[in-house]
Amino acid sequence: MKNLRSVSTAFLAVGLMLFQRTASAQVVTTLAGSGARGSVDGNGADASFSNPSGLAVDSSGNVYVADSGNHKIRKITPSGTVTTLAGSGNAGGADGSGAAASFRFPRGIAVADSGNVYVSEQSYWSYLAGSDADIRRITPDGEVTTVAALGSFVMWAAGVTIDTSGDFYLADGGDVSDIGLGKILKITPDGRVTTVAGDSTPYPVSNPWGIAADGLGHLFVTDPGTGSLLKLLPGRSDTVLAKNLKFPAGVTVDNSGNVYVAESGRHTIRKVGVDGTVTTVAGSGIVGSSDGTGTAASFYYPAGVALDSLGNLYVADSNNNKIRKITLPGARPRLNLSGVLDVSVWPDNTTCFLRFDEGTGQTSLDTLDKAGSVTSGSPFGPYEGWTPRATATGLDALTRVLWNNEDGSAALWLAGPGGNQASFRLGPVSGATATDVAAAAGMTNLIWTYADGRIALWSVENTGHVSPGPAYGPFPGWTAVAVADGQDGLSRILWSKSDGSTGLWFLGPEGLAASARFGTVSGWTAADIAVGADGLTRILWTHLDGRMALWSVDSAGNRRTSGPIYTPPPGFTAVRIAAGTDGLTRVLWKNVGAGALLWILSADNVFQESFPLDSAPTSDFWDVTMRVTAVTGPDFCIYTPTWGGPSARFTSSGHSRGPLRLCERQLSRHARGKQASRNGQRRSLLPRQHRERNSLGRNSRDHDQEQLRVPGGTMRLHR
Repeated sequence: MKNLRSVSTAFLAVGLMLFQRTASAQVVTTLAGSGARGSVDGNGADASFSNPSGLAVDSSGNVYVADSGNHKIRKITPSGTVTTLAGSGNAGGADGSGAAASFRFPRGIAVADSGNVYVSEQSYWSYLAGSDADIRRITPDGEVTTVAALGSFVMWAAGVTIDTSGDFYLADGGDVSDIGLGKILKITPDGRVTTVAGDSTPYPVSNPWGIAADGLGHLFVTDPGTGSLLKLLPGRSDTVLAKNLKFPAGVTVDNSGNVYVAESGRHTIRKVGVDGTVTTVAGSGIVGSSDGTGTAASFYYPAGVALDSLGNLYVADSNNNKIRKITLPGARPRLNLSGVLDVSVWPDNTTCFLRFDEGTGQTSLDTLDKAGSVTSGSPFGPYEGWTPRATATGLDALTRVLWNNEDGSAALWLAGPGGNQASFRLGPVSGATATDVAAAAGMTNLIWTYADGRIALWSVENTGHVSPGPAYGPFPGWTAVAVADGQDGLSRILWSKSDGSTGLWFLGPEGLAASARFGTVSGWTAADIAVGADGLTRILWTHLDGRMALWSVDSAGNRRTSGPIYTPPPGFTAVRIAAGTDGLTRVLWKNVGAGALLWILSADNVFQESFPLDSAPTSDFWDVTMRVTAVTGPDFCIYTPTWGGPSARFTSSGHSRGPLRLCERQLSRHARGKQASRNGQRRSLLPRQHRERNSLGRNSRDHDQEQLRVPGGTMRLHR
């Protein structure tokens, strides 16, 4: 991987850009609301709202609505049933239970992992008396309390969000009759209030309205006063992501870094990609309430937006008094960054998974052995400003952990059973973030992804020598998703396009060896890759409805195997894969509540076993060893496994001995019933295969092959 500079970026671009396709459609439907002003509970169009404003979605897919004109908080189930969670319907500030509580023009709304809902209320400001802005908490059973009285700090309370540490951020629109005076406030759980943007800080805002937080400490803020979308790293930096928006209101962000904005002044929903490209998701730009596809649909001053765990986008269509739902093509679910983040496989085929606790900031490397027993590592950290990102293990038995820092730098840990433990600090690289890591023989390859869509592949030897690669791209619409290394000396880079297409690069020591393009496959997105012992690259495909499938692709880019399509465990999404020398592929499933499952699939991509990873006992499996590289490494402790030390182990609840095979529905309905009754919760962990076994392959276009000579070899393209 040291000679990648010799590769022509023009040739590399061909593999991704040669066959452009029109983006798949965004389908807009009405989830709830008759369109008439009212406060009636009911199902779908039988319910009514009055100028709904903010939206939030919990881990079960329930949508919470700040029903501003009704002074209520409403709840909508995934099936469209609307109920009133809290609020009497009269403007006021009384705490209490359900209808005994009152709100005053609720605007912003956010939901925590605990299920508690937090609401900001529109305030009435006077220069003499201040305002009556509050943040209110609503428990799942409807009990309302005031958690922060902000009258002396806030002029006009708008959007609210919660970060991974449990801190609140409030958009104070300032004097809405004038440009300026707005600010962003941070409110800690113990009630401390600080200004992180606007006012006297070096990070100006004018009249902020919507606000959202990602899992890396960034805030995304809409500012109608300047018509812009801002990205803030509180206390460190600010960036203008988009300009010339007409009254941008609600905002939300997905796991890939794409930002969705309700452009209220143009009656449209806009997407700002990671490369800064602004596109219209839905809305004709003309006032209306029509459902339809993309720009055939219409809105009337859309206010709030929110994503669910399946990647569906919800819109508070304020002046239509409706809640709309947009099915996005190729959407990646927004998941909790807490819990199990990534999975790798040791040379002895023990599964290692990287666990992170957002609340405490602590990280551990836990293991699942071949018998199904989980052993957790002692937690290490927190390290201020650092967040673990990904992990990989090589045949050298060293586990790599990639870390991100708020300043844009990265850190690479090498941890193993004996020797060569080290820590290396990399970057920062201006405008780029280290996003994934792969383990090769004696070295680590990692991807830097730039905000404009470019990438760079760096190689880090186990001794600490770094070989930065050149930047490739940008390729419009394409985003680098993952990297994986094989024993053949080739690094694979997985690309995903906004229309659902997938690109796969094979890079060797002399440059590009092959390139392939698959899709578009309607509703499916390639999420991760891993290289098996057979040298085939596994591609993890996930559907908008949560289904999952694996493909196996050879080093020339030819698809060899299309595995069965599996229905997900309820509420879960497949996010990462890893392959071992035993020929088995591990699939990591997560839900938005930080729960995790691990599936084991055979060499032909057929389900074998399932293990819950939610509970991890404590042990002394990882002992601290201070082995820090002084010149390049941050001040970290390296935790090295002590083999044979005390450890706590448990067997997955209800897990039967021996592989449970579900190939081609060989497990009968009677057997499934007996298995479920014997194993309690086992039924919810098992996949349901569809008879459309190869429909993912059938829906993909069959490609003619074209070979191009490029420096270092032949690139195979698939039309």
